[in-house]
Amino acid sequence: MLTLKQSTMLGNVPEDWDVKPLKSMLQFDAPGDWGDDGGPHMVRVLRSTNLTNERRLDLSDIAIRALKPEKTEKLALRKGDILLERSGGGPDQPVGRVGYVAVDLPEHAFSNFLHLLRPDAAIDPSFLSWVLYRVNRTGRILRLEQQTTQMRNLNFRDYLAMPLPVPSPDEQAAIARVLDAVEAAIDRAGEAVEQSKKARLAVMQAAFHYEMTDEPKHDTEAGRIPQSWEALKGKQAFSVLTGGSSSVYALKPLRGDDKADAWFMKVDDFNHPANARRIATTQIGFVSAKNPSFKLLPLGTVIIAKRGAAILKNRVRTTAVPIALDPNLMALKVRDDILPEFFRYQLEWRNLARYVESSGVPQLNNKDLYPRWFVRAPDEQQKEIVAIVSAAEQREDSLRGKLRALETLKKSLMHELLTGAVRVNPSLLQTDATI
Repeated sequence: MLTLKQSTMLGNVPEDWDVKPLKSMLQFDAPGDWGDDGGPHMVRVLRSTNLTNERRLDLSDIAIRALKPEKTEKLALRKGDILLERSGGGPDQPVGRVGYVAVDLPEHAFSNFLHLLRPDAAIDPSFLSWVLYRVNRTGRILRLEQQTTQMRNLNFRDYLAMPLPVPSPDEQAAIARVLDAVEAAIDRAGEAVEQSKKARLAVMQAAFHYEMTDEPKHDTEAGRIPQSWEALKGKQAFSVLTGGSSSVYALKPLRGDDKADAWFMKVDDFNHPANARRIATTQIGFVSAKNPSFKLLPLGTVIIAKRGAAILKNRVRTTAVPIALDPNLMALKVRDDILPEFFRYQLEWRNLARYVESSGVPQLNNKDLYPRWFVRAPDEQQKEIVAIVSAAEQREDSLRGKLRALETLKKSLMHELLTGAVRVNPSLLQTDATI
């Protein structure tokens, strides 16, 4: 039996809000049916894979199954329905995701791993979907999991009994409207990011398909390139520097008034938002004078992964601060007449996955890079290409920053609005208001 220290599954709520079990907020609920492989009545059947982690449905790949007409009619999805993942989840994703049905979906049913929740007329469907989404995202849903060796299942009886916040119908609608608006803004920002990414890639294609110059071209081992450009083997263009020569555990940690003047980089540091283009920081800083065995790389060194998924993700960065490397990373020092950023763009455009050994764990070594052909443009053209691509990067990064800010806003608003920590005055929301 579920017991809570707070009044609802999301926390305490204002005294003028009701607290009700989920079951009392529904007019209907029903388990799904996977149907048969074939039969006279074929319909679209949604699966767990059609639920996203963001409270919406992905209808791009729907299974076609045979169901009896009466079953199809019973399981037909209406606008305002909520699909609950009753079985599924994984190590990093609790069971209990929800998908909000935004429009009627006739001739669509759902599988036996999903469960239909149809809100009562007194409950705003979008509001309830946000509440259930929040229950899943906070991780409190873990208290309702029953895990077997192969599958995570919801204790559905306890799920239906969990106490949830219920403000007035007008406030429910207002809360849902604010959160829907933030989600719409996130969608627009995400689309802007994707468009800016395409623009950046188009600029890189123009640069390394030699569309930024109309000078005559000549044939080389690197292909047909502008007359003033030079084809270089990897060994001529750069030298591979060694990775970490000391274990990170040998680092003397910062103490007292110590201020880091160098950083130790691991593969995970590629994921830090500040390192989207250049390595500007890592999780581990240290004082270089106190750690003389750690070799620091020159600024502008190109960093790539030596093994693992980071290679396939095409992570290529240059160093903007003094860095010592983990042995799973590789450092490339380009020759003096090649700008590090020019080479980084070229390597990123060519895609590291092209150079990977074909079997087992992805790996890169000297022998994979030194025999490859690269190009060097004249100094002024290098500078021009770097300036143009860098501007495209800055535009994309600025939009990504706005997207992250909106995602942070959504997370905080969900907590504050769904628990009543911040109240919404429904009368202040105009019909055409947007965020």
